[in-house]
Amino acid sequence: MMEGNPLKISKEHFYDLEKQIQEQLAENDLRVLTTQPEIIRGLNFILLEAIRLNSSDIHFEAYHGHYEVRFRIDGLLHQMLPVPFRLGIGLVSRIKVLARLNISEKVLPQDGRFTINVDQRIIELRVSVIPMIFGEGIVIRILDKSSVKLDLSSIGVDDRGLQIMREDMKRSSGIILVTGPTGSGKTTTLYAILNELNQTDTKIVTTEDPVEYEINGIMQVEIKPEIGLTFASSLRSILRQDPDIILIGEIRDAETAKIAIEASLTGHLVLSTVHTRSTAGTISRLVDMGVESYLLADTINLIVAQRLVRMICKTCREPYIPDEKEILSLDVKLVSPPVFYRGKGCQYCNFTGYRGRIGLFEIMSITDDEKHLIGNMGDTESLYKNARGKGMVSLREYAVKKMLEGITTHAEVMENTHVTF
Repeated sequence: MMEGNPLKISKEHFYDLEKQIQEQLAENDLRVLTTQPEIIRGLNFILLEAIRLNSSDIHFEAYHGHYEVRFRIDGLLHQMLPVPFRLGIGLVSRIKVLARLNISEKVLPQDGRFTINVDQRIIELRVSVIPMIFGEGIVIRILDKSSVKLDLSSIGVDDRGLQIMREDMKRSSGIILVTGPTGSGKTTTLYAILNELNQTDTKIVTTEDPVEYEINGIMQVEIKPEIGLTFASSLRSILRQDPDIILIGEIRDAETAKIAIEASLTGHLVLSTVHTRSTAGTISRLVDMGVESYLLADTINLIVAQRLVRMICKTCREPYIPDEKEILSLDVKLVSPPVFYRGKGCQYCNFTGYRGRIGLFEIMSITDDEKHLIGNMGDTESLYKNARGKGMVSLREYAVKKMLEGITTHAEVMENTHVTF
């Protein structure tokens, strides 16, 4: 039984619920089924277990004869015990009722949300439902706002990076871009920047999809493409609100990019994200969208590329001497002999050797030299090499530093960073 579990339900009891509801499914419609104590307690068990394990998402997936349940913990999916199909139908229906979705809709995607109170913490749960060939697939995104640290110094940015970022954040106009793949922590970094810029004499307006975290003193707009409220259309209205700083959740197309550039040229500081793999690659991505390179040279102040890596569990961390193959694979000069670290696995980290994640950052401040290269758009490689020659720390170098400090492992460095050019 889970320690301190207020529901008084064990894993064995939970997975035995199939026997208790077999007959009910045949007799009751779905809405009545969702009110059954066994279904309510079963879903509560899953939610509490996911929160206890610090999961970011819960995945329910319908397959022939059963539902798979998986938790995403520190970026990786972990298989839970499968749920019998009829029990799964009840759980999925219960989730749809809580998220105020159409319980009878089975062929179209739906999105919703609801909140729960766990240990006096408000946990927001965002629900996405899609049809599958055997039923429905649901992903629940867990947002524990009390555990998120919207502070630049707490997300992994080192002192040198903080100094560079804060200098560019002081500018009254221009564009700051955070780039990286999906799930790399871009939005959290933007919120940390906004949190630092949020002052009573500064008006900040955001347009997001969706609004991840609510910040007092900031006007936040959630886009709704189905009614025509897109990033581009909301930006036009936001500019009439006389903001000092504008956050755009993501630059996805040329129209949004051009409006962001116009806003920066008219005296606004604009923050946004772009899906690219490196700082220099952000420029070529925007040019590919159709943005003129001379406009990018005039407006971009700072580009931050980032990744998230798993941190070694502090309870079971141990040092070891790496072999020559591990050292050479990093392609970074190290002081010999280096000491690496790893987690043995313990109860605290669920025997994975990891607990929590931290950011890696590659920070390119756009000075006159970079503006010249961007304007002429010689090539991305020249822009990157110029920044490296002026002391920019690459993602790989940043990761290796965290590895040598005992924060992450060689495996995480190799998986999440690569040597550019």
